[in-house]
Amino acid sequence: MSPGIGQGQSKPRPRHVGPEGRSREGSDNDLSDPKVSTSYQWGDLLKPNLPPTDFDAVLSGVLRSPTEMEKIDEGELQSVIDVLGQWMETKDVMDGLGKRCFLSLRDICASRGVLPTLYTMNPVNLQRPGQAVDRGGYGDVWKGDYKGRAVAIKALRNDEERKKIFCCEVIMWKRLSHPNTLPFLGAYINALELVMVSPWMEDGNIREYLLSKPHVNRLSLLVDIAQGVVYLHDMGVVHGDLKGLNILVKDNGRACLADFGFMSIALDPGTTSVTLSAGEKAKGTYPWMSPELFDPTIFDLPKCRLTKESDCYALGMVIYEVLSGRTPFEGIKKWEVPTEVIAGKRPGIPEHSSSMKGPWNLARGCWDHFPRKRPNSRTILDRLQEAFMNTGGITHITSREPGPMLAQGQPAETITDMTLVPVDVSGFYKFNVGVGTRLKRALLAVRAMIKLSGKKSRLP
Repeated sequence: MSPGIGQGQSKPRPRHVGPEGRSREGSDNDLSDPKVSTSYQWGDLLKPNLPPTDFDAVLSGVLRSPTEMEKIDEGELQSVIDVLGQWMETKDVMDGLGKRCFLSLRDICASRGVLPTLYTMNPVNLQRPGQAVDRGGYGDVWKGDYKGRAVAIKALRNDEERKKIFCCEVIMWKRLSHPNTLPFLGAYINALELVMVSPWMEDGNIREYLLSKPHVNRLSLLVDIAQGVVYLHDMGVVHGDLKGLNILVKDNGRACLADFGFMSIALDPGTTSVTLSAGEKAKGTYPWMSPELFDPTIFDLPKCRLTKESDCYALGMVIYEVLSGRTPFEGIKKWEVPTEVIAGKRPGIPEHSSSMKGPWNLARGCWDHFPRKRPNSRTILDRLQEAFMNTGGITHITSREPGPMLAQGQPAETITDMTLVPVDVSGFYKFNVGVGTRLKRALLAVRAMIKLSGKKSRLP
């Protein structure tokens, strides 16, 4: 038992007399509890044999002090986060005190560049071969071994800013436990690297899996993916970078979500978005990003927000990936994608059997220009499950030819070639926005149509 979490029977929570004489149960938000109103310090959590009810009261009191986080003594830092990490193992992150403790633990670890001991693994037990299986600008991935188990070792270059993001991701990832999310095995920090370890997935990401096994049940995989997204959204978080490369396939053929670098900022479960700081742009991969992430001002949003709605837009693109076997906006230059998306362009739908009309219409619904009109993750899951039950799942691609680009609201049957289609933005302009915003949208639409005609644009 770690210091601060003592033995003993849990005492009943006190009852207090509320307004109009009504009695009410004591709660984490109850300022009338004398234990809560007392001034506590982080070191109080380390007192030996502290009963659980007293520990909760001390923790609640400490978390109410906005300046207390900065006062953790360096000598007590590791002990404090170890106690918080162990306490969180038995708590619901959606609960009032559990949520506040989780957010505080995340912020402490990010600001101080440390992790709870429970979240780390001893690198002595980790065998890493000399050759990485994948190399990138920020880090490398190895197939390694941990106590006889094949593992993926992701090592990032260590710097202060990256360490903050790394610690946030580890704290969040450790809290996830679902068949359709990649399990977290451990992490560690040294002078050169930030290392995360997860089970090795021999079949790789879902794009690789579908290339090697084109006749697998694709709707079953999509149901797995949607179940993972519903779980995240129920936890009050957004993934932020849903795409085929970030979806792995387990040995049992089930899909699971991975790469939680953009999901590391936890949402307050009572909200639907993560607001980025002023001037900060949402990170992600262009073909999967919704229009409001490219330019929030078009939607009269003061700042860029990662939302459950933007996740659902990306999930629609994942449906396109899995059913078509192609990358969204394939053939379009990367830097042109934002303009096309803002102008209302979406991937064309390949030819398909009538039995697959439902999933394709679902994908198009996810791509709606208006975030509030997109189906939520649970609706997406329900409709994918319904399609799976009705068809038994699709086990092959009906057309290897990519569909043309579609304007929002245009039926697939009207498209006959691969050229881009002018977008119908009349419904978008009816949105109650300022004149400046409407002019900006009109300029984007005109510029897109000029590009289609092949004429040289003189527009700014």
